[in-house]
Amino acid sequence: MNRKGMIAMMDAMIFIVLIAFVSMAIMNIESENHDHEPLDASEICEYILSTDVTGSDLIPEMGSTRYTMADAVAYAVVKDHEPVMKELRTMLDDMTMGNYDYVLRLTCENVTKTIGGLEGVSESTYSGTWTVSGSRALSVEMWLT
Repeated sequence: MNRKGMIAMMDAMIFIVLIAFVSMAIMNIESENHDHEPLDASEICEYILSTDVTGSDLIPEMGSTRYTMADAVAYAVVKDHEPVMKELRTMLDDMTMGNYDYVLRLTCENVTKTIGGLEGVSESTYSGTWTVSGSRALSVEMWLT
């Protein structure tokens, strides 16, 4: 291959790379302009509260026992156990990705805990009762904006 052929091939490769970068930039700009998809409060509650955890993850005195997050939350509400509530807040923040304000009200054995703060009118709500260990009822209410 002579010198002109090498230069032409290099020129073509540089052109292809530039076109690829421009295409990626255009795709990225378009994806940033889309609004977030609406979330459903019931889906969030169902997903989080049905998640299986191990005792040592959140409640060390439980040992290696497996239970649902609903059981851990009921324990945290009644016993005022902050590590479980902190993990619940983290899960909610991850699920809402910072695009939503939320309020989650949890009631078990006449003790109520509330997480989050709400600005504006709620887009989605959830209200339900979960049966947790010991046949106790965990009342869950959630509002998303």
